Amino acid sequence: MSDDPFRTMKGGGGLDLLGPLSRTIPVIKVAFRPQSRLLEEKVRNVIVRLKEEGVTFGQGSFASVRTMEGFCHFPDIVALIKEGSELESQSFTVIDHDPSRRTFCISGEGEGSTALEISWFCLRAFPEDVLVIGSPDENEKDDHVPEGVQERLDHYLGMLRAWKGSRTIASSGYALYRGPDLKVTSERLKAKGN
Repeated sequence: MSDDPFRTMKGGGGLDLLGPLSRTIPVIKVAFRPQSRLLEEKVRNVIVRLKEEGVTFGQGSFASVRTMEGFCHFPDIVALIKEGSELESQSFTVIDHDPSRRTFCISGEGEGSTALEISWFCLRAFPEDVLVIGSPDENEKDDHVPEGVQERLDHYLGMLRAWKGSRTIASSGYALYRGPDLKVTSERLKAKGN
């Protein structure tokens, strides 16, 4: 066995996948299917309305919305609500995730990240929720996600256990919120005052 931490494991059909020792979060890109303009407009309108009502989103804030294929991920809410920003370049669909290999299967242009892992674990654990919003939290001291497979899974399972009794939580360097739909989520975030 090689000592190279970026070794590849051979997947089906000649596809090279980064192995479990990789320090990056790889993605497998599949055929691109444009996002629903209606979904993108709804998410944008909710974020704009929240901002107008005083909820603040820091640089690096994200939103993920459940879809039929998996979930639509908006990696940068701040860029999403800028005037004249292109919606197509602001989102992509996450179809699935293999936590043991730390590999995402996505449609569109996107990169693997901790925000994607948080969204995937949340939307899998809480089927009643359709939305996850996260904003970097400088007060959150636990911003380190372990590298080892079992340690990382234990970290996220601990996050989910803590999140079970609440809609909000601080974990992995983010202030996080999950909600059952866009309208209810926006009302709860306004009431919370972020």
